[in-house]
Amino acid sequence: MEKKKIGPPSFPWKKGHNDEYSKFSLEVQICQCVTGEIWSVHDWGTPEDEEVASGLYSGGQEQIVFALFTEAVRREAFLEVLIEQSRTGDFLERSLNEETREEIKRKLVASVLHMSKDLVEKLAGEAVSEVLTMLTSEIPR
Repeated sequence: MEKKKIGPPSFPWKKGHNDEYSKFSLEVQICQCVTGEIWSVHDWGTPEDEEVASGLYSGGQEQIVFALFTEAVRREAFLEVLIEQSRTGDFLERSLNEETREEIKRKLVASVLHMSKDLVEKLAGEAVSEVLTMLTSEIPR
């Protein structure tokens, strides 16, 4: 049986388990070094957030991956639009035109996919190594 799509609940979302949804938060810390390297870590916003997530399938891990990846793609799309607007000065106005909107959207999607793919390829190996080290550090050898 296919799930009925109902869309997001009305905002602002209430933390915890609710009749129609569960909501929890993460804190993401971002650090950029003077060399330009960017580092990040994330953790639960509060102990209540961890408790809410632990009551979900996979302890909230799937929801976290989906949400953080969605936000990363959304931010990349935002950046691509800002870059195009700064290049042309009339990009947003042209995107309002029905005749050019689909072509503009297609080019932006291609750019977001390209940048996202390149970034995932760059980061995946190190991310996997970090996770394996973190999860195996307590295993006696």
